[in-house]
Amino acid sequence: MQCSGANEVDEERLERLLEHLGNKNPTALLWDDCDDALIGIATNVHGTRTVACYSMHKFVRCMMANQELTTRQAMEWMLYNCFDVEEENNPVFLDMPLDGVATRSEFDARFDAEFDEQTN
Repeated sequence: MQCSGANEVDEERLERLLEHLGNKNPTALLWDDCDDALIGIATNVHGTRTVACYSMHKFVRCMMANQELTTRQAMEWMLYNCFDVEEENNPVFLDMPLDGVATRSEFDARFDAEFDEQTN
């Protein structure tokens, strides 16, 4: 299943990506209902670990849509459920806004601005 209101997932691309990931690491973890946020796979520098790679921005959007969360709630959910879990096969997240490269503080500022808009 994909996020409601998100861009359509290219099913053929997704299938190839999942097949490639399965060949590299059959125990790699994936998040249900977040196909739109899956942007590729990542391998560590030694080539010993290959995992799913999600767009952080798109993942938050998926959590907002799937769980009916605010931006702030989705970010907190992600921090607790994705980053506070130590699992070798956990996905990684690319911290890059959809419209270009930004620093972490710029990323946080965008979410803070969206949160302020939602609460006012």
